[in-house]
Amino acid sequence: MLLTLALTASLAAAQTPAPPSHDSDGDGIPDAEEDANHNGVVDEGESDPSKVDTDGDNVPDDVERRMGSDPRDAADVPPIPEPLYFDLVRNLGSERGELEMNVLAATSFRRSPAVTWGPEIEWVPTRGFGVELEVPMTDAAVEAIKPSAQISALSFASRRLEIGFLGSHEQRVQSVASLSSLTAVSVVRFTSRVQGMTIVGPTLATAQGRRPAAGAVLSPSLFYQRSRSFTVGVELQSRFTAGQPSTQLVLPQVHLNPDRHVKVQVGVGASNDGDGTLRPFSAVRVCWEN
Repeated sequence: MLLTLALTASLAAAQTPAPPSHDSDGDGIPDAEEDANHNGVVDEGESDPSKVDTDGDNVPDDVERRMGSDPRDAADVPPIPEPLYFDLVRNLGSERGELEMNVLAATSFRRSPAVTWGPEIEWVPTRGFGVELEVPMTDAAVEAIKPSAQISALSFASRRLEIGFLGSHEQRVQSVASLSSLTAVSVVRFTSRVQGMTIVGPTLATAQGRRPAAGAVLSPSLFYQRSRSFTVGVELQSRFTAGQPSTQLVLPQVHLNPDRHVKVQVGVGASNDGDGTLRPFSAVRVCWEN
């Protein structure tokens, strides 16, 4: 009889659901997990159980944990994804000492030239200011030398909106031709997962025996950041040069971060090189960062 009662009590206890974990701020993280040692202090690796956004950087604590940034540090926010084809110098607001080496390769599947590509190195000597050196190539031939510099200028609403400027000069190695640009870069966090970027500004092309030709570039992008290791997006680009037909690019893309040092971006879309013909276009960028 006693054994039967004991078994019945044990079975009832096992079937009774555990009380729900208390979540004071409703951010989806139980208080016991946010304040793991229960000392009432936001220690390293913890967040404030009474605040949805501990550091007030406009990114909720649960998103920061999922994306790998520090929910206690307002300066550490999940990075806005960089577009695959348009080349930036790291992210806006990059930290001093950041270093990146990457290679971009692209093709419109013509027989000649087959592939345009180029290695580059990016370095941030001081917070918010980065420099870059790229060597554009076509197939096996070096085509140009391209230095760039980028500065983060303004930040609003706890980094929900950021603005910077990017200057580039591409000098051809086999001629005196060059292409310079000065663009404004604006990034917007629409939600914790959806971000947008717009790059726009004037360009100036020079060539031997010709007058300099003014132009402009416009490149908007939209991204959905599922996690720090997986992002999908679409990049658009239009280039205009006086006296020449415009070019357009539409490039859906996937970004993969298998670990904190490696990033792979792959895109397949379509381009118009100015002759009115829409061609398939593909690009891949492989990055290593410290």
